[in-house]
Amino acid sequence: MMKVISYRQLLTMLFLLLPITGHLLLVGPILSISGRDAWVTILIAYPIGFLYAMCLYRIHTLKKNQPLHLLIKQSFGNIFGGFLTCVFLLYFLYMLVITLYTVMDFLHLVYFTRTPMFFIGITFYAVVLYGIFKGIESVARTSEPFAYLIFITGSIIGFSSLRVKEWDYLFPILQSDFSSLLLGVLLTVSVYGEFVLLLFLTLDKHEKNSFSLKTILVISTIFVTVTFLGTVTGSIMIFGIEQAQISEYPPSSILKVVSLGFIEQVDIYGIFTLVIGSVIRMSVFQIVAGQIIPSFHIPFLSKATYVQLFISTFTLFICIFVIDNHLTFMDEWITGIYPYTFSVSIVIPLIVWVILERKQKNEAKEY
Repeated sequence: MMKVISYRQLLTMLFLLLPITGHLLLVGPILSISGRDAWVTILIAYPIGFLYAMCLYRIHTLKKNQPLHLLIKQSFGNIFGGFLTCVFLLYFLYMLVITLYTVMDFLHLVYFTRTPMFFIGITFYAVVLYGIFKGIESVARTSEPFAYLIFITGSIIGFSSLRVKEWDYLFPILQSDFSSLLLGVLLTVSVYGEFVLLLFLTLDKHEKNSFSLKTILVISTIFVTVTFLGTVTGSIMIFGIEQAQISEYPPSSILKVVSLGFIEQVDIYGIFTLVIGSVIRMSVFQIVAGQIIPSFHIPFLSKATYVQLFISTFTLFICIFVIDNHLTFMDEWITGIYPYTFSVSIVIPLIVWVILERKQKNEAKEY
């Protein structure tokens, strides 16, 4: 049974787990896809993300804390609903794989070049598993202080980098072809699609004076947009589009040129944000995936411990033995797949929403 987390805890978790993709992983791909117009595609995608967040709020009010995978089976039946549930499971497994490989790849390329990637991955996963077995409530409580700390330090670094930014590098705009702009928009929309996570969580307001869920979703969409937009524009304004496009992880290059006076380089912020954010992100995604798998009634995955070990082994195997290198990861696993994940994270919940609305209207007519 999924434990209950508060709205405030949800907000801090979203602050940590969502920007990992927009703040680090997707900066290089969106610059390669849309070029200088990458920041324009983010602005175009924001209204879509905002409307989707409002739809999620409505679904949450209708579902009465039932997890989405159960609603899918109720809406589509056991056979097709089971198929769609399997698709969602693959979605969360994919998110686990790209998050873990990002940690392994980033730390190996930027900081620990002599450390084998498999050692980084196994060591990191041990921390993730500790969070998973402590439970979602523990993960949620842990996210609170770190979210505020990262928000404050990130804002300071953002303002400190203004002196090395050239605003002229952002123009001219709309120089990319339509397909490049569209793919950039889809990639950004898929970032908002990760908000679907909340439909698998059991939420309760808890505190009387806490923000409403609608307010939290509004704040979160703005935060995700600002962090993604800030990192993309920062990469372009500091290095120029040509240099930013060939950088393996542009955000790490930004940290190398920022100085806070008493600290010459703030690389530690990059490591801290990546590790803490990825631990929270993978813990939550894996807990959700672990809630979905038992619905398939697989005999050898009857216990929660077996489920979590199976997911961990699968994720590590893909990252260590299947993904060849950084270029393969970025070209095939990110650029080739991620922009289309909205078809799972957004399209399926919207169909469920329509079915729930019709069901509610039919029930109202009966009364």
